[in-house]
Amino acid sequence: MQPPPLVPSCRFARMPLPGRALALALLTSSAWLPGQYTQWVAQAATASPPYRLDHAMVYDAARQEVVLFGGRPASGAPHGDTWVWNGTSWSLRVPSVSPSARSRHGLAYDAVRQRVVLFGGLTSAGVAADTHEWDGNSWLPRAPATSPPQRSNPSMAYDPVRQRTVLFGGAASSAGTSLLDDTWEWNGTTWTTFAVATRPLARQEAAMAFDPASSRIVVAGGRGVNLGDWRFDPWEWDGAAWTMTAASTGLVGPGFCGPVPTCPTPPPQALFWLPGTPFGPRVAGWGPTGDMLAYAGSSWQRWPATYGAGVNLYFPKFAFDVARNQLVALAGDGITPSTALLTATPSSAVVVGAGCGSPPLQLTARPAAPPVVGGTARATIANAPTAICLVAAGFHILQVGPFNLPLALDPFGMPGCVLRHSADVAALPTTAFGSGFEYALPIPNQLTLLGLTMRLQAYAHAPGYNAAQTIVSNRLDWRIGDV
Repeated sequence: MQPPPLVPSCRFARMPLPGRALALALLTSSAWLPGQYTQWVAQAATASPPYRLDHAMVYDAARQEVVLFGGRPASGAPHGDTWVWNGTSWSLRVPSVSPSARSRHGLAYDAVRQRVVLFGGLTSAGVAADTHEWDGNSWLPRAPATSPPQRSNPSMAYDPVRQRTVLFGGAASSAGTSLLDDTWEWNGTTWTTFAVATRPLARQEAAMAFDPASSRIVVAGGRGVNLGDWRFDPWEWDGAAWTMTAASTGLVGPGFCGPVPTCPTPPPQALFWLPGTPFGPRVAGWGPTGDMLAYAGSSWQRWPATYGAGVNLYFPKFAFDVARNQLVALAGDGITPSTALLTATPSSAVVVGAGCGSPPLQLTARPAAPPVVGGTARATIANAPTAICLVAAGFHILQVGPFNLPLALDPFGMPGCVLRHSADVAALPTTAFGSGFEYALPIPNQLTLLGLTMRLQAYAHAPGYNAAQTIVSNRLDWRIGDV
């Protein structure tokens, strides 16, 4: 009886190895792209903040909740209320002291001092220049000797390495004109400004976050005075200087996203940070057409997203819930508030069945190297009797050629061994690792790979063990995610 197609028996050890390029080509082939993408899901809440625009939201890690303050209705005076989201519902907090009602203010979370920092915004009296802190129970007004000038729509984020809240830009007037390009830092006691010659072009409504990969604050996006004057150039702040990243040519203007023209058209109505990825945060945009755009370190990509029933993203604001790997959006249709969640696609590594051999050949995922886009997934192979050890990868678990899966390999000279998936790519090389071997797969930084499951089995040369002189491992299923 002939072995099933692409069973990597010992004969494969004498064949030229195709290398990892073939595996990567398979991963990026449209033939294998999944129909699963991250989906926005509407959340019905028993209580919800009244409809608003130009509010601000940030995640409070100490209390594992999203904090929302302020905003404005379509017409009338701004809101001055404080709400928190615990993953399932909104709760109104009524502290004895609160900042004055406002919109277009900045919020950031100080992880060391465990406080939410608020600065500036647009009040009924005009543009503000005050600093307040939320400790989970009350707002604490601060009165530093030095403060940034008044502004609305500033960019703010916390640098946990240097333990500073960083502020950049905004607009000095209530009309959104007189744009600013200054840089300030708050250490919990005072604000300090930095006179730097090279800096981002003046802007408002830019996205800002700390990038753990570079240990720098990153700012991207924003706009000029006019709504069509969008800026997509990303910059990094190291505490002393601003540097433009390689992803941008430095050009700005309507719809410009960097060297790869993948912007939604028209430009996004909102920019936000999605920090829940092991290779650093993404800046993303949401546009009226429903497109999402992601920046992941070197290029801009379209981010396909689906929208569940009841999702209504109208001028949304966002915060990333780290504890639940969810992006929380609060928006509405102009009248009714709407809360929606975008849940990150989790990666996984699942072992199926057992291997053969004495002791059995074992394929195990390395928890520190999960299968995430932009990373390198790693698995270790134990109990290989010789230095000839290879891996086969595939995608199908029901049938291979005329054979149903799983398939006992006893008739093919491998008693007790089982073929558990199609071997679409065979003879993938391994390297020595400790007392065994390691298989490593660099996964392209392509969002369209999210949700794809890749199956692996290892094969080792085992002289004298059976007629085929080959033993087979358990199956390892890698599901590609972004966390």
